[in-house]
Amino acid sequence: MTTRNRNTIISLTYHEITKDPRVLKQARVLKQAGYDVDLYCDWQDGFEQYDDIEDIKITRFRCYADENFRADVLDEMTFLNRSKDELRSRFIPYASACDERYSYETFLDENLGPNAAERGESRYFKAAPKEQRIRRLLEYLYIKMRAKFIKPPVSMEGPKQNPGSYMKVVRWQRQQCRKYRKNLYQAQSIVFYANFPEVEQSDRYVAVHAHDIYCLPAGVMLSQKLGIPLVYDAHEYEPSRASKMAADGLNLPEKLEDDCFPHVDRMITVSDGIADLYSKRYRGPSPTVIMNAPEIDPGALAYGASRRPGLKSIHEKAGLADTVPVAVFTGGVQGTNRGMDKVLEAMKMVPDLHLVVLGPRNERDDTWFMEIAHNMEVADRVTLLEPVDARDVPAVISSATFSVIPIQDASLSYHFCLPNKLFEAAFARIPMCVSDLPEMRQFVETLGIGVVMDQTDPNAIASAMQEMIANRESYLLTSEAERALSDTYSWQRQSEKLLELYEEVLGRPAKSA
Repeated sequence: MTTRNRNTIISLTYHEITKDPRVLKQARVLKQAGYDVDLYCDWQDGFEQYDDIEDIKITRFRCYADENFRADVLDEMTFLNRSKDELRSRFIPYASACDERYSYETFLDENLGPNAAERGESRYFKAAPKEQRIRRLLEYLYIKMRAKFIKPPVSMEGPKQNPGSYMKVVRWQRQQCRKYRKNLYQAQSIVFYANFPEVEQSDRYVAVHAHDIYCLPAGVMLSQKLGIPLVYDAHEYEPSRASKMAADGLNLPEKLEDDCFPHVDRMITVSDGIADLYSKRYRGPSPTVIMNAPEIDPGALAYGASRRPGLKSIHEKAGLADTVPVAVFTGGVQGTNRGMDKVLEAMKMVPDLHLVVLGPRNERDDTWFMEIAHNMEVADRVTLLEPVDARDVPAVISSATFSVIPIQDASLSYHFCLPNKLFEAAFARIPMCVSDLPEMRQFVETLGIGVVMDQTDPNAIASAMQEMIANRESYLLTSEAERALSDTYSWQRQSEKLLELYEEVLGRPAKSA
């Protein structure tokens, strides 16, 4: 293979790629600059295992499947030191429980036929389409009858064994797997690596780009195997997330990163504050800050500009008249750390305001949110909308009166966050009410595009929203702020920084994206 064909970057994410705009838009930049991108992501129901998105090669796999890995996979990661004992204490019980479960299910398949554990559950026929129900019921009854004449191996753990009790054992073993899995936390990164597809040695690969800590150990292993540089892209300050942290293992992500850092060639993160935190621990070049700006032309939504044909505004999507004041929140509500419960309480003091939430819907979170809305007697002024393509968000929300971003100071990662919803509002040319957190405050005050509020106090949130309704024109972008938005914060500028980083890592210029 010739040198000119050495241009493939392997990108790793633990999300479904169509639900991870940051990863996908970086892949687009690299592709447009002349690199090939092989992107590996989670495989969820409804998606093809192998795909192609705008000439980006997609390989999906079950990142956290529990049937295809070995308990000794940790031994392959010889670079683990500080984190190894805690990783082992979390991973081994889970791996052992899963191994026990699948050994037993294999035993059932050998004695009762393929997929016996599934066919022996009543839901196998109850949830079947009508035309398949009778056939599945007969299969279920057949499995139950045959089970009375087999005896599970005595080595199998679980509730007291007796002929025909095998489904009780299956359910118990699945519960054990779930119990230990809940205790994995950052040890899930080992499961990610254990399930990762085999990548053949090839001269065409030039770098690995690992997004988030859950892909980092796999990135180190790939980098070592293929002899190519590793870029670590931390979307959060991993040792201090607002969630996904074990109360009895708060330093596990720090230990895991510290073990991986000697093998990381360059770092990327999302804000200056988080970059400063990493600079104190990562001994390589200072992390490159690539902010989560929307993937649009900075001038595409200048005041009065129309949206592309067929794309509805937030007012149209919510069925509201253009004159109704609308506060918009983009993203999932995700519990108290995002502060949306406090916004609902504040809305009692802003009676004319309608709140629209645009983003991924989660039944549990939405139920929690709407229960609070009902308790506050504001549910009739709240609308939850399905997400739109990330590139369309600024255009859709551009009719809103303002954006509200009440993220709580729940962790260092949140304290120094610069969330994409901040940039979506700015490029939609709508002002915003934001939390009094350092990075968000600096952004809003630099551009003069909103009000900083005490995010912990519903009264302060209400005052900020009332101010925005009364004096919105005072918080619109000036021509000078427009230039700063484009020159500093646009995706075009972030793309340039990404390509500059790869020029430094690979020692060769890329085409302009």
